Amino acid sequence: MPYRLADQVALGPDWPDECVVYDGGSASTHVVTTDAMQVLRVIRSGAGLLPDILRGLDLTGERAEQAEAAEAVQAMLAEFSRLGLVLVRSG
Repeated sequence: MPYRLADQVALGPDWPDECVVYDGGSASTHVVTTDAMQVLRVIRSGAGLLPDILRGLDLTGERAEQAEAAEAVQAMLAEFSRLGLVLVRSG
């Protein structure tokens, strides 16, 4: 599925272990991990498909570690979608 950031989403300041995401549509502020923010930034840069997102994260390591990372990213995408931060592109 191709993903994109929702139009009303603003990626906010980074702190040492977490970051802030503001959803202007719901006026909600979300605190996310730095890993989650990295995923959102890669999507904002134009990577919309899971393989492109994973490439944008520049994951290195063993194949098992990469598979585990891919599962974690998929879980993040599902949660971002549930929150309305990330949308599935049409067409």
